[in-house]
Formats: sequence, structure tokens, C-alpha cells
Amino acid sequence: MVSRMGCFSNIDKSIQFFAFLSIILAAYISLVQLRYHENFFTFAWDLGIFLQSLDTFINYGKLFYNTVELTFNPSGSYFGIHFSPILFLFAIPYAIFPHPFTLFFTKNVMVYLTSTILYMIGRKSGLSKLSSVMVALSYIFFIPLYGPLTFDFHPYTSLPFFISLIHYFVLQDNVKKSFMILLPGLATVEFASIIFIFYGISLLLKNRRSFAKLIILTSVTWLLISMIIIISLNPTQLNYYFSMISYTNTVRHIGGELLYKASYFFICYGLLLFLPVTSPYYGILSILPWILIASLSYHLPYCSPYFQYASFITSQLFIAIIDSLSKIRKRTTLLVMISVNLLIVNSTLAIILGPIGLGLMDYMSSYDRPASYETTIRYDIYNVDTPNKYAIYNALNLVLSNYSILVPNHIFPHIVRDNSYVSFLPKVTGWPIIYEDLQLQKLTEIHLFSLHSKQPFLGDRRDTRLIINGQSFDLKMIENNSTIYLRKFIKLDRFLFESRIKPVLTNISQVILATNAFQLGLATNGHIIFILYPQRREPIVEFSEVRLEQNKWYFISLKINRNEVKLSLDGKEIIKIKNHNLVVAWLVDNVDYVLLDSSTSLWNFRIGTLLIILDKRYQLVAAGDGIMVFKKTDSPYSGDLINLTEPKYLAYIYASDEPSGEPVMTMPLSKLYWKPIYGPISPYCINVTLVKRLGDVQLTGAEDFAFVYPSEQAYSADNITIHCSARIRGKINISESGYYRIKTTYEIPSTIEIYVDNIQVCSGEDVYLELGEHEVEILWRKIRRPIFNIEFKKLKE
Repeated sequence: MVSRMGCFSNIDKSIQFFAFLSIILAAYISLVQLRYHENFFTFAWDLGIFLQSLDTFINYGKLFYNTVELTFNPSGSYFGIHFSPILFLFAIPYAIFPHPFTLFFTKNVMVYLTSTILYMIGRKSGLSKLSSVMVALSYIFFIPLYGPLTFDFHPYTSLPFFISLIHYFVLQDNVKKSFMILLPGLATVEFASIIFIFYGISLLLKNRRSFAKLIILTSVTWLLISMIIIISLNPTQLNYYFSMISYTNTVRHIGGELLYKASYFFICYGLLLFLPVTSPYYGILSILPWILIASLSYHLPYCSPYFQYASFITSQLFIAIIDSLSKIRKRTTLLVMISVNLLIVNSTLAIILGPIGLGLMDYMSSYDRPASYETTIRYDIYNVDTPNKYAIYNALNLVLSNYSILVPNHIFPHIVRDNSYVSFLPKVTGWPIIYEDLQLQKLTEIHLFSLHSKQPFLGDRRDTRLIINGQSFDLKMIENNSTIYLRKFIKLDRFLFESRIKPVLTNISQVILATNAFQLGLATNGHIIFILYPQRREPIVEFSEVRLEQNKWYFISLKINRNEVKLSLDGKEIIKIKNHNLVVAWLVDNVDYVLLDSSTSLWNFRIGTLLIILDKRYQLVAAGDGIMVFKKTDSPYSGDLINLTEPKYLAYIYASDEPSGEPVMTMPLSKLYWKPIYGPISPYCINVTLVKRLGDVQLTGAEDFAFVYPSEQAYSADNITIHCSARIRGKINISESGYYRIKTTYEIPSTIEIYVDNIQVCSGEDVYLELGEHEVEILWRKIRRPIFNIEFKKLKE
């Protein structure tokens, strides 16, 4: 016993300090994540995927099966999306304690333990103990690290741990141990193979040939095996890889977001005093694959400190710092000065900008961040509260484990089993409801560079050309604004408008071309705007990412046919609209339960962005506090409606202008509060009458709206209206008798009637309410956008 303790006491005190600090910090951050999880701020993408994958592997023996991405991963195995065998290791602690905290804590410990290894690398590279400590502490404060720490769970957030540990063994010239650590590092995600290949090239250029050859050869082999496994499980993933590297995806987005992406990498290097640049093999070459992908990709979260993707670069950047500082290790004063400044910059900015401090980066940047990620409250554990969370828990308790259920994105991580769903899946959860082809209005008149003498185009134009259905209009010498009135209605088959324009002012709304069917112009910010007015549909509005400059010539081209609209600027396509079927709703008819949270404003992916229509066999069995539970029954449900939150309210929703009859349609409806709130983002109310069932329907455009592939069966929609109504009942407790003023906010042109104790009152009217409980009933008609707030405000005597 004494010898063991003595051996332990010989360990560097700083290593003990960082190991202890890592565990403490990991536990704290994990508790914060757990607090947010308990308040439904974690999502199916990505925590729900891993919770369900681990659950199905441990309890059912499936290969990390999840239902979240079945629409584009028919096997359901997570290995059909990413090859991450390290999940086998994460499954061990999760099997012992199957709880989200297990994943949070395991992941965060590995992220923070990297600081311990960086300290060891610093000492092995000849840095002083003080400098090594300050570099390791700087890593802990590094702002891009908080994305991997706080955003859900991802297996490759452990990649910095493995890369840094491999590098430590490289410095020790221990080939065997470096290879043993390389394998779990490669197992984090298939992209890690490419990172390790470039890390191996860096070692090769640093004359570490034996290590370099081993790492490169193993990584190449692993990458090939990974691709074979992924494609064998999910052949459609190959199309995703092609789209990621396609010319259209890269060129279309890199120009407009160049400053955004450059600022991210500037921050990453700037926080490290640009020291990694002085060690280019580790600081640039080893992370070059990720720099290229993040720079060329259209996926902006790649270049955001709020997401997990910094895991691909953090350890290499700090290895580069240590390598750079080791070159001046004999200049003690300079070394200490740089190390101190490195720590001061990172710790200070972490407190000012980072989520663990004041969170001012939220106000000083426009970086993409996860849904509801507000760093000003991200670490405020005590004030995080979802008002209807107990209603959600009560609803989940009603659902038996052997029954299938469809839930929103933010509820899915709380009910992860092999028959829970968050995606709309043909044949599994239901069927898409689609419009017929988009029909353009017939042309009656055309306005060039003005609209009834309003919003004229301010600038020069020349070489204007207009062709309608093969008929050419001579407009080459046009100087004044013109209007063409057509003798008869023209159905558009082909339309071409071309012109060279030079805006004089770009801060004023202007018209370039206007018809009764569409309009082309400049918005007040200089961006081109195109508005399409189709038959029997809401207008389609598209803004271009390109901003026109003053006193500069542009060639603009608008082409319209039966299939699509194309708008080009200087030969580059900037707006494209396909005139095909669009999915507008989903008929749910094949799961046992449907749980909806009508109060959420979170990004709900397929639930919440599309209207849900239930088969007539579904009955509302529980409701309250914005939560609705529907159960599929073979016979009409005759039981009493369960109130999930007794003091709250119930909302009945009807597919008609008058709130009467049985509820046949469910819609996201804003939560009724007795205080002001911000209305959630909700889709339109749409009442769809099913007219016929079709076979072998090609759901063109479905990838954009429902992410489904062509199904064997779908529905065609007719008689589309945008009106529905609701009857809201509830109770309020008045703690003090007196006059109250009722204030309501709702979407116009809907109408409301408010009744208190069966007496109708008007919004803005003062009413006298006695101490105690009062009945409130609201009739809400002709709803287009389901946004509704009501406030009872006590007036002074």
C-alpha cells in the first residue's frame, strides 16, 4: 500500500491538478447540460439520435438503430450516416447508467482531459512548468471549445483527446502506444481518417517518418473500410458526399459568406495570438482538410463557435503553439511573456464573450447557433425553466412503452425507444398531402421599370429584351418606363426578360419588371427580390444573396417555363423556383400516439414546420398547457379528457370558421399566458379536403419540404382554405379584487370573442373582478397565423 501511494505521489502535481480540474469542470458543464435537457432544450438532432442508437443496441441488439433519419438512411443504423465504432465504448458506461448525463459527462471529461495531455506535451517539448500550465489553461478557456462541450452529444468531440495523446507518445518515440490510441481516434468518425492523414503528413515533414508512415497507412485503410461500411448500409449516403463536394454547392455559397467564414478562422487563430501560424505543419497543414470543407461548404454551422465542429482543429492548434514556443524555450523571459498573454487573452475573452461569462458574443456576432441557444442564460441553471415542462412529463407518462409515438424534435430525446418517431415516414407514420402542380396566373399586363408610375427603377438600362411564348417585343431602344397591355389573357409557356441595368440608388425599393403574375425588383437593401403570384396559393417571395452596388452595370435574365423559374445575374443563377408539387401537410395514420407541443417556438424540423392532419380514428385524450395527446382508437373515444395541468386551459381546434363540432385537425397554437409573451414561429392554418388517393406518385420537391423519397402512395389535395378556429377555455385566479384591463394580441384579420364568467368583454375594456377564481372562454375565428396572447393587468385605484 505504501509503495502504491508513493508511486502516486511521484506524479507531477500539475498533472494531478489538471486531471482533478477536468473532472470538476466536466461535472459542472454536464449538470448544466442536464438542466437544459430536463427543460427540453435538447433535440432529436443530435442527442436523440445517440440516445436511441445506444438504447436499441444495448436492449435490442440492433446496430445503433435510430428512427430519426430513416427518410435518408433506410437501414436505420447510425453507421449508415457516420462510421463511429467508438460508440461501442460509450455503450459500456451507458449500459451501466442509461441516462443522458452519462453521455454528457463522459464526453466532457475527455474534452477537458486534453488540457492535461497538452501540459504533458509542453513539458516533453522542453517548456517550463509555468509555461506548460498556462498553455493548458488557455485551452480550457478557448472559446470555440464551448461548442463541443455544451451542444448535445457527438462522439467525435473526443477527437482532440486522442490526437493530443498520440502526439505525446510520438514525442516519447513509443510506436506501440501511439498505434493503440490511433485506432479509437479513427473510430470517432470517418472524417477523422482524413484529419489523421494530414497529421501524418505533418509528422513526415517533421522527420518523424516511422510514425508518419504508420498513421497515414492505417488512416487510409480505415477510410476505405469506413466508406464501404457506410455505403453498404446506406447507398443513398453516396449522393450526400457528391453534393457536399459539388461545384454548385461550393461556388454558390462561398462568395456571400466569405467574411463570415474568414472571421471564424480569424478568431480561432487570433485568440491564440496567431502562434499556430509560426508552426505551419501542425497549425495549418494538419487541419487543412477542415479549413477547406468549412470554407467551401454551404453549411454555416461549420464556421460557428456554438457547434461541435471545433473538435476537428483544437488539439492541433495547441500542439502548434507548443511546437512554436519550444523553439524559444531558452529565451525564458519571452516565453513567459507570450504564455501569460495567451492565458490573459483567452481567460478575459472567455469571461466577456463566452457562454460561461457575460455571453456578449451573442450581441457582437451573427454566428449560427443551435435552437434556443442564448449564452446569456446558457449557464444560468436556476433561471432556466420551460413553463409547460410538467405537462409534457405528464403526457409522456400516459404513453405505454410498447406503443409507437410521434413527438416533436425537442421531446424526442425523452422517449427514445425503437418505436418512437420524430420524422414523417411514408408507410410508417403516414402519408404526405401534396398540392397539384403550381399554376401561374395568365398574363394581362406588363410593366417595365415601374409599376403604375410607382417605385420606378432609378438608374440606367439598355439592351432590354422580352419574349413571351415565342413572340418578341422590340425594346432595345427603350428609354422611358413602359406598360404593355395584352389584348387577351396569355397562358405562360415560355417567358424571357433580359436587360442590362445600372442602379443609381440601392436603398430605395424599385421595380424592374412587374406583371399580374410575378414581380422583379430591388429591395431597400439592394438585394434582388422576386415575387411569384400563383393561382390558388400564397405568393412566393425569394431574395437573392447578392447585393447590387450603385453605378455598376449588371446583366439580369429572367426565364420562366411550366417547370421552373430561373433568375440569373451576370450569368450566375441566383434564384430558382420549381413549379412542381409541394408537400403542405402530413396525414398521420399509422402510429399509436401523437404528442404535440403547441406552445413551442423551437425549430421542430418536420413536426411544426408542416401541418399535421390526423386520421379520423385519432381522438384527443389529454390536453393542457399547450400539450395535446392523441390516441388511435378502433372506436370513438368516450373517456373524459385528461387535463394535464389543472389550473391551466384546454384548447379545442376546429377545421372551420366556426368553433363547433369535434376537433379534426391539430395545429401548433400559441400558449395562452396571463402575461405578455412573444408569439412562437408557427405555420399557417390550412384545411385540406382529401379528394382522391394516387398510386406511384412522384413527390417532386419533397426533399425540400418533407425530406422523403417518392412513395408508392400519396394524396392529392383540393379545396384548399386557410381558415380555422379555436375554442379556448381556462380559469384565472384573482388575488386582489379591483379593475383589470384586458389586452390581447392576435393575428389580423382573425377575430376573437372573450367571455369572463359567461359575460362578453372587449379587449382594452376595464372590468371589475372579485377575489377568487373566474371562468374564461375565448372564441377565435378565421385564424391564419396561430399567434395569440392575452394579459389581465391590474389597474391602480
